[in-house]
Amino acid sequence: MQQFKEDEKEISGTIKGWKNRAKGNSPPFSLTSYTGHYINDIYGSLDIGLKNNRLIIKYNSHDHLIAALDYLDNGEWLVQYNNIENGFFTTRFKTENVKVISVEIKENGLADIDPYVFVKQEVFTASPDPKQR
Repeated sequence: MQQFKEDEKEISGTIKGWKNRAKGNSPPFSLTSYTGHYINDIYGSLDIGLKNNRLIIKYNSHDHLIAALDYLDNGEWLVQYNNIENGFFTTRFKTENVKVISVEIKENGLADIDPYVFVKQEVFTASPDPKQR
């Protein structure tokens, strides 16, 4: 039990540190530069859109799985899932010539050892939810 409490305290401290890094920082490109449809040949696809001036991820293979992205610094983003069981992670977008190419992301910390690479396909200008477009 003691080890669990120590691990929980360490994880909470890490998440708090990430959230503090996200305050007031701006990403290298406009938020709309990151929006779009992304594909992974094995996992499927996800859409990244804007909602209330925040990037939102919608996994197309999981109807209710949504995550918010907050920019930290040095090209790193905080991923916060709507279901706490999926966890909190950091991620990075790959860019070339001031263009977003892909994103490496985990969907679940317990099930995924390595992140999936999703390659950007097209640009959205609003919500990633097709019902809201």
